[in-house]
Amino acid sequence: MYLNDIKRNPYAAISESMYLELTGLRVDKPFIHLSNVAPRSKTDPKSSTKVLQAYPNPIQTGMLTVDLYQDGTLDLIGISGKQYFTEYSEKGSESISIEDINESIILLKFTDDFGEVSFDKVIKI
Repeated sequence: MYLNDIKRNPYAAISESMYLELTGLRVDKPFIHLSNVAPRSKTDPKSSTKVLQAYPNPIQTGMLTVDLYQDGTLDLIGISGKQYFTEYSEKGSESISIEDINESIILLKFTDDFGEVSFDKVIKI
């Protein structure tokens, strides 16, 4: 199959422009139109993107509770990029002390056993 035989995605120009604006690079290959792709079903376990929930948010001091809906590695990273916590956690609740974190925005990075990465953020006031 040649690229000329593939139907061009009607949103390709917008996607290519956004990519150029964000990265400064041009797209070498055209975005193709995938007409036979169906959205995920409600029963598909991967259809839900929520894999973690952190509370209280915002938080002042004390313990941050993180509910994990899958097994995986949880990292707490300050907005400066400093890593404060990393641990493999099983599905359930995790309590983490944030007393030593002196940054106003804390990123939670969760990597599941399949390598899928999810992020959440907590505001420290």
